[in-house]
Amino acid sequence: MFKSLTPTLSVVTAIIIVMFFTKPLFEEAKETKVTVDAYEETIEQYRNFIDELRDLEEERDAVTVGNKARLNQMLPAEIDIPQLLVNLENIAEENNLLFGNISAAEGLTESRSNRVNALATNAPTSIEGLVSQSITFEVIGTYAQFKNFLRQIESSLTLMEFTSINLSGSSSRFQQYSLTVEVYSLPNN
Repeated sequence: MFKSLTPTLSVVTAIIIVMFFTKPLFEEAKETKVTVDAYEETIEQYRNFIDELRDLEEERDAVTVGNKARLNQMLPAEIDIPQLLVNLENIAEENNLLFGNISAAEGLTESRSNRVNALATNAPTSIEGLVSQSITFEVIGTYAQFKNFLRQIESSLTLMEFTSINLSGSSSRFQQYSLTVEVYSLPNN
């Protein structure tokens, strides 16, 4: 009787040990494995982020001083209205145009929803997230001179958006053009 009882008790004891001690250890090991996998994934993402950051820093450092100056001229931290007006006047003089009747108004640009609404109504739009300065001025000259004036402004580095061009027609060869431009700068942070 004891010969058959010993193996039976050994099997029952083994089952109890597996059920109450080993099985919870396996469950805990599985949970630990999931946690370790999550940490390893986070570490891999961190490494990828560091690699991308390093690449971006190398790209930033590769920009030459001349290109940085050009970028600053295109989108400055602050708009220098007097210098901009002097530049516009010089371009007008180069094209034998009279330059005058200047007015300026400053404001933050419109939100994206306002831009979409403006596009739907064919109204002038702005670039989101930048500070804009609206400048209105007039030039007087021939149409050919005016076209050359616009070409030179187009090729300048300053980011400008013409929001309005009005023509005061006359029978003479010289016309009066009223222009409104938006110039942009980075917001003050």
